[in-house]
Amino acid sequence: MEEIIEIQSVGLGKLDNAQHVTFHSRAYDIVNDYEPAKIGIPEPLKVEWKGNLGTEEDINKEVVAETLTKLITEKDTERDRLITYIFKIIRACLYSPETSELKAATELVLVANKYGQLQRESFDRESGHINGLLIDLKKPEYAPHITTLRLTNAVTKLETANTEFEKLFKQSATAVKRSNLPRAAEVRLKTDANYNRVLLMLQAAYLSGAATIDRDMLKKIAHDLNGLIDKTNTAYNRSLAQKKAAKDPKDPKTPEKPKDPKQPEKPGGGSGEQPKQPEKPKDPKKPDDGNPDITLPEE
Repeated sequence: MEEIIEIQSVGLGKLDNAQHVTFHSRAYDIVNDYEPAKIGIPEPLKVEWKGNLGTEEDINKEVVAETLTKLITEKDTERDRLITYIFKIIRACLYSPETSELKAATELVLVANKYGQLQRESFDRESGHINGLLIDLKKPEYAPHITTLRLTNAVTKLETANTEFEKLFKQSATAVKRSNLPRAAEVRLKTDANYNRVLLMLQAAYLSGAATIDRDMLKKIAHDLNGLIDKTNTAYNRSLAQKKAAKDPKDPKTPEKPKDPKQPEKPGGGSGEQPKQPEKPKDPKKPDDGNPDITLPEE
């Protein structure tokens, strides 16, 4: 029987968009390392595969851009809240009965007033003015006042939030935003079709025995693709397990088996004995005052 090369199945449909584009990108790199004529892959097929892969990457980048927009808004809200807190504490302490707080607020309010309605400015102007505010608040003459009004932590958090905001803003500036991109599901079908076509042609080239075909190269490609598929499946299963663990609460400890309810005691016996079977009730008698089994409820 003619020897063939076998390439495992990865189940591309189960992968999310990020996993899908990552797999195809790595698979393309494996195939692209070899001369097309020696592995039986026509150049136009590789170009089409690469083009669809690029469109998938653009779609994913657009999703990232939308996520960045949300994160930017959240981070801006955070720094606005910190600015408002700092300014309100300073202005509130203008009425403080404590001399040290009153003095600190009187000097710091001059700094706060320089920046007016800082929180309502555009993103780029606000970032620059926050940097200016931080420089002013960190001046040696104001450092003791910041400590007095217990604003050190808030100022530090404002600096961190502004730095993180700027980082997100710069990332969003380079993110792709196109209105003419197709749906991800449509492109995925095309990319998968390219990949499956490549696999078919690799196997056909190995069987052909054509002079230009290098079977050792084809064996190496099959080996590398199978390794990639193993890693992809392992990563997918790990991700699935982590999601399940995050969704399901930890199993509570198995509760101890409850003890048997206390058995009624026999006269002079322990609670572990079998309860006495009730006797056939006797004819009721009129109670008399000397019967110890009959008691009146206490008021």
